[in-house]
Amino acid sequence: LTIDKDILKEFKEYCKKKGMKVSSRVGILMRVDLEDAKKMEQKRNKNS
Repeated sequence: LTIDKDILKEFKEYCKKKGMKVSSRVGILMRVDLEDAKKMEQKRNKNS
């Protein structure tokens, strides 16, 4: 799973909202469910 910088930024915001600390891409992928990741990506694709 590759994530571009914008998605990565969104993940960081998402994790902050859930009260999770994010220090790295791996940390993000471990904490954010793939379903959530897919939804975020789809939402972003609709907006662009």
